[in-house]
Amino acid sequence: MRILIGGGGEVGYLTARRLSREGNEVTIVEQNAERCAHLEEVLDARVVRGSASSPETLREAGIRDTELLIAVSDSDEVNLLACLIAQAESAATVKVASLRTHEADHWRALCGTVSLKIDLIIHSESELASRILRVLGTPGVSDIVDFAGGRVKLFGMGIDEGSWVAGKTLAELDRTGPPKNSLIAMIFRGAEVIIPHGSDVLLPGDQIYIITRSIDLEKVIEFMGLHRSARLERVFILGGKQLSIWMAQALEKRGVDVKLFERDAARCEKISQVLDSTVVVHADGTDEAALIEENIRDASAYLAFTNDDEDNIIASLLARRLGAQKVVALVNRLNYLPMAHRLGISTTVSPRLHAVDRILQFVRKGRVLSVTTFREEEAEAIELVAAAESRYVGKKLKDVRLPNGAIVGAIARAGGAVIVPRGEESIEPGDGVIFFPRKRVVHDLESAFLWSRGGGRLDPGSGPWACAGAFPARVGGHYGAPGRRRLDRLQRRPQAAPLQLDDHGRCGRPAGMAKPAAGDGAFASRRNSAGHADLDRHRRVRWPAVFFLAALQRSHRRHIRGCLGLHHHRRHSAAPG
Repeated sequence: MRILIGGGGEVGYLTARRLSREGNEVTIVEQNAERCAHLEEVLDARVVRGSASSPETLREAGIRDTELLIAVSDSDEVNLLACLIAQAESAATVKVASLRTHEADHWRALCGTVSLKIDLIIHSESELASRILRVLGTPGVSDIVDFAGGRVKLFGMGIDEGSWVAGKTLAELDRTGPPKNSLIAMIFRGAEVIIPHGSDVLLPGDQIYIITRSIDLEKVIEFMGLHRSARLERVFILGGKQLSIWMAQALEKRGVDVKLFERDAARCEKISQVLDSTVVVHADGTDEAALIEENIRDASAYLAFTNDDEDNIIASLLARRLGAQKVVALVNRLNYLPMAHRLGISTTVSPRLHAVDRILQFVRKGRVLSVTTFREEEAEAIELVAAAESRYVGKKLKDVRLPNGAIVGAIARAGGAVIVPRGEESIEPGDGVIFFPRKRVVHDLESAFLWSRGGGRLDPGSGPWACAGAFPARVGGHYGAPGRRRLDRLQRRPQAAPLQLDDHGRCGRPAGMAKPAAGDGAFASRRNSAGHADLDRHRRVRWPAVFFLAALQRSHRRHIRGCLGLHHHRRHSAAPG
């Protein structure tokens, strides 16, 4: 798929990295020269310097041939103008825009009035506010995520030193009689992600995620030793940005006493005119004396929502020490998320990461229903629809060979039933299946689940970009400047035959190399003991192909394999010849 991203900030970078990794042709438009140079170095994407609000720049970036425009610059005006230009230049282009203004709902209505079709408008602040409200009443719960239209819940919690589950294996925990439809799906231990088995031990400091049916959520939370607060009474909010205002308004409607701290006096004046009962305090909400003076002890929650990640983390730690029952920190830098969790800040929110998840969910829609990313993109929760032709359908889960590092968390039947499986259950056509894979196996899982028994790709389902994330738009395709630069570096290696690139940057066969026969190479394909073959994505090929295949990303390797006449074979255990 040809995708144009307007804005090379953090959201644009994360989106481009994920989409280019999945085989899409990505072009980024960014105005800052230094940022352009950085993006060219770290991404396999074409980078065009200029403003996304310029028709000339968008034409240079190929807007007329673009299938999807994602406008995620720091300016709402630029994002809306980019969508307007895209509609004028190519009516077939699907458009996604991110807005920060509190008037996002008005813009949705206005776009419909003036016939500006924007297929998805993302307003992360309002969407995150509802997600935060779900966890404020339970101090030990870090997050609650909905799947299958709300029928399935996933919640996160930390294991404290005094927790009754600390030191127990999952098998021991299972023998104590937990609610039937519940499963520990992931364990985060420091920088490690564990897809658990019965022998894994829960240790103090672990962050775990448990999946269950929505009707069993309260039972599972109580079983794990957590208790909901009787009601939210007092909430402190640090920072006067839009997310803070959205949260204050939502809490006011629930009758909660809210105090909002803001350093800027003019901003305090504006906020006080917008909110009704919230007390706006012109003070530094990270100052211990100010918090004690405003009686933070035993406050129901402290929400740190400034523009500075470091201030949010430090303020949350201070508030917890001063007696706040729950702390929530806004953290935009992904590499800060594991550190925040290790410091005991279990609930963190990231508008940037939320925007990326919403974009990926939209791009992949069809048989891929939802995507939720955890921490530094270390793991995902993916909700997929099972087709009748899928190789996983009709088999008991204990007989299904999932990629190593993935687990089935829940199955939502088309008829409404929800099953948290134990191995005897099977996947039926039309089921919504919720997987928990580590980052490195996401593509393999999607490909295997959405691949038919006969070896062909399944119908991706309805929707303009159904399953775009699961498969590249085509095996070959164009690659931007970074791809050409990587290949050029490989050409300079004396051991490898030079690669031939045409004028469009397509990769041809190395000079002087004849097309090899299928199955040629150090690993030969053969049937395994089960009478069938499994996919071998890591089969070695003869020199010099092995040299550059190992150096390129998976999407590039597929393209080059096609150029060389190599095809995927089944996994085998034969030793090198």
